[in-house]
Amino acid sequence: MKKSFCLILIFIISVTLYGVKKDNNGISQEMLKEIEASFKMDMHAKFAQNALAEIDARKIVLNREKIISVDPYFSNKLESQEITNQESTGRCWMFSSLNILRPFAAKKLNVKNIEFSESYLFFYDKLEKANMFLEEIIKTKNKPLDDRYVEFLIKHPISDGGQWVGVRELIKKYGLVPKDVMPETYSSSHSRSVNHVLRLKLREYAIKLRKIKNIKKARGVKLQALKDVYKILVINFGNPYKSFLWRYKDKDKK
Repeated sequence: MKKSFCLILIFIISVTLYGVKKDNNGISQEMLKEIEASFKMDMHAKFAQNALAEIDARKIVLNREKIISVDPYFSNKLESQEITNQESTGRCWMFSSLNILRPFAAKKLNVKNIEFSESYLFFYDKLEKANMFLEEIIKTKNKPLDDRYVEFLIKHPISDGGQWVGVRELIKKYGLVPKDVMPETYSSSHSRSVNHVLRLKLREYAIKLRKIKNIKKARGVKLQALKDVYKILVINFGNPYKSFLWRYKDKDKK
């Protein structure tokens, strides 16, 4: 009995998907014949078929003239610094931006190599993103939960991603510190777990904020949410110092 039911169900699904019924807008036999007749296996198609059977398509479509024409010499070239590693995080935008600034700082300090603390900037990036999310929740609290924008907010309350504009604004507001002052932690270089915790906490506060009508009270709840986020970040990334003593040796061994 169960087997018969399964067969009937599979048939119904097949009818729905592939348009077995005559009044359906699926692919009919006449349409299929016309589609098949539109393709002619000429010499060029046969050559492409043979090549793709053995070789990666990306290699075949490469324009070698373009590759050869790339000029490897530039009028402005930054001195290379030691390689940095973003580990298991989505901080490529942050690392690449800071790597552009490192040679200028090294030249000014007369040092061979310097690395800024990505963890320090990551800390404040998370805090700013949390605030931005909570603000948008307050602004959209009168919209239904199935509103496309609200749905997007709840689904993606915080992430690692960013771009140059974000780095620029973070540096303008919070500055930079050497990596020695605030080194990487496991959480800052493997952000999956801390992101999970932050998302749960932000969604929890999103539910609370959507129920509050008074805007002043909503701002108070938002402040408490940011305090909780700050606590999570300190525990995972370390304390972002406001002042510090930093000792280093320059190229003249001073």
